[in-house]
Amino acid sequence: MSSRSCRVEEAAIIRREFASFPAGWTACSDKVTAGQLHLNTSQDQLVRSLRTVAKRYLSDRELWNLALTDELTGLLNRHAFFFLADQQLRLAARSGRCALLFFCDVDGLKRINDGFGHLAGDEALIRSALILGQTFRKSDVVARIGGDEFLALALETFEECEGTIRKRLEKKLKEANAASCRYALSMSVGVAKADPASPRSIGELMEEADQLLYQNKPRFEGGGTVAHSAFERS
Repeated sequence: MSSRSCRVEEAAIIRREFASFPAGWTACSDKVTAGQLHLNTSQDQLVRSLRTVAKRYLSDRELWNLALTDELTGLLNRHAFFFLADQQLRLAARSGRCALLFFCDVDGLKRINDGFGHLAGDEALIRSALILGQTFRKSDVVARIGGDEFLALALETFEECEGTIRKRLEKKLKEANAASCRYALSMSVGVAKADPASPRSIGELMEEADQLLYQNKPRFEGGGTVAHSAFERS
């Protein structure tokens, strides 16, 4: 049995065994305070073993999350995105649905870094991640793939088309920029559509979306496209 299979089995054991104990009990010597339920040696050893397994399982889960998450923003990282986006595309193809790949780039990040320092630049990336998290659905795959670049893959529906998502992103950017801050955020966006009638890989969709993004990107550093320009507030 593989190590991961063992972990899954251990997790199932934890849920099953803990569910069998009375609610509210706590182990105290050889007794359980709730209802004064006595534990024999084998039961006591089982409890200790389960606690050890639970700690190891939680530790492994934390490591797994760290491996999949962008440390700065909390979004998925590049590796996790490619894995999950590929699964999402396969699901869309099986169900005959289109998907939309959004390639988003934060405008003027260099200017923010130069003008306000790298902590402000990190703040801009975190704010951008929050905005994207509010723009896309929980079922969509959203990630920071490095630097000032973000990707989001969304299954298209009648209610969730490219225009609807763009408008929601613009609204969230305007709301964020209305708050007190030294600079405003702006994003350039390129969108590629995955059609199950003519399947393409994530890499091919990224290339198209990237080209469209840079066609729309401001010619000067610090300009804006989706909502506002990234500029120094007075």
